[in-house]
Amino acid sequence: MQLGWAGTSRRSRVAGFLAAGVILLAFHSAALLYKLQEPLVLAAYVLNGHMSPWIVGGLASALMWSKKDELWNGMAHNGITWPYAGVGVVIIGISTLLPFYAAIILGMFGVFCMLFGRAAVMIMPGILAYAVVLLYPAMVDTYAQVGYADTVLGPVAWMVQLLGVPAGISGTSVSLALPGSQELRLGVVADCAGPTSMALFLSIFILMFAHRQIPWRTGLMVLLVGVTGTWLQNVVRVLSVLVVGNRFGEDALWSAHEYLSYIVFPGWYLVFTMFYVSVANKTQTDVSYKLSLV
Repeated sequence: MQLGWAGTSRRSRVAGFLAAGVILLAFHSAALLYKLQEPLVLAAYVLNGHMSPWIVGGLASALMWSKKDELWNGMAHNGITWPYAGVGVVIIGISTLLPFYAAIILGMFGVFCMLFGRAAVMIMPGILAYAVVLLYPAMVDTYAQVGYADTVLGPVAWMVQLLGVPAGISGTSVSLALPGSQELRLGVVADCAGPTSMALFLSIFILMFAHRQIPWRTGLMVLLVGVTGTWLQNVVRVLSVLVVGNRFGEDALWSAHEYLSYIVFPGWYLVFTMFYVSVANKTQTDVSYKLSLV
């Protein structure tokens, strides 16, 4: 069922969508500023943190731009209908409970659902990818600190013994021999086990799947390979940090801890991307569905 303003022109609804975005940004910025009490703290909050949400946001924007003609045509269909308007209102309500970035993005998606109906299906992969990269690390940090760290430290403990690295691992505590008969004691938290890189992998996979679709069953197998590979690169990264610390000292250890992920993860994802494209090329003719309005 269409609402009374269903005949509103597409351009008018786009203008309404942009106005709603400005209002949501102002509302959530004011709420956060009230909580933090200091404009400079707000600026630091917005600009600080991992680069992964910015990367996923950029890739999601590129995906939508690549489908801009199809999306623009879809936005002209149907106008405003009750089911999508209702879903949009619920989404906006949920968004008010989320952190700053997630609240704005999800709120905008709710407004888009209300104004453009079925066209919202086309941008769902981008919204889902952004939600994963924001919420997955937060959920790990809140609910699975020790358990998540153990998923990496367990294999690392076995590998340091195999390689003869003088390190003792007990639970989430690590004692590492440094040059000059020194010993360094470390506490490993969930962040060290790479929830951010796993979230980034999952988000980019969602966008790849939306852009270059493969059959669902094949996609699940490829996803399993990707998750396993991302977990392994985290194991290799933590092991490498310990080896560097043992050979070159504490300063080198912290440098490796800070920068190694910027080398290991892109290298792994380049390999995975080539694997994904290879699978997509072989299965392209078998795809019988499409994430679009068609």
